[in-house]
Amino acid sequence: MKSILTFIVRFTLCVALLHTAHAEELVGSIPGQLSVQQGAAVYTIPIEVPPGVAGMQPD
Repeated sequence: MKSILTFIVRFTLCVALLHTAHAEELVGSIPGQLSVQQGAAVYTIPIEVPPGVAGMQPD
């Protein structure tokens, strides 16, 4: 009986911790910045790439 109760407590804690760990992530969202200037909307999405030849990277 004690082992069943221990299993239930551990399982519940595990599920609760996993649920709260992913609670801040939004499904389908893309990190970026939105700006509007003179009627033109621009959405900038950061792209991480390794340095290329001579350390060149896109802005």
